[in-house]
Amino acid sequence: MTVLTDSDILIEVSRGRDRAVVAQWLELSRSDAMILFSAVSAAELWAGARPSEHEAMEALFNALVCVPADAAIGRRAGEYLRSYRKSHGVELGDALIAASAVATGARLWTRRDCNANCVNRWSSYSASPTSGLSRSPKMTAS
Repeated sequence: MTVLTDSDILIEVSRGRDRAVVAQWLELSRSDAMILFSAVSAAELWAGARPSEHEAMEALFNALVCVPADAAIGRRAGEYLRSYRKSHGVELGDALIAASAVATGARLWTRRDCNANCVNRWSSYSASPTSGLSRSPKMTAS
């Protein structure tokens, strides 16, 4: 299984505030899953990182695999923006992260909601990164 973690999950993991997310993270990290992140997530986390968090952030990102953004991911993200920016408030970063998950065949682990049209287009929901092992690229934390 391959899982792409969204920025909101990585923030919770790095700060350890949400015990349920941290427990799911620990379960995922002990599995044989490949854990990916997007450069968008790295930028978002570094932008909000406190100096005291820098060392832990380096360790976190060094343990994961960054999905390189390419023209195909940019095009898919643009299609998502065209389809969902106005109706669902999808922003560029979210579209790039979702496109990265789809391009790699990864499940996207995020806490963000999206209504049925967006979910049907991008994927389906799952309660945790390790349940429901379909190739669905969208997941939510409980």
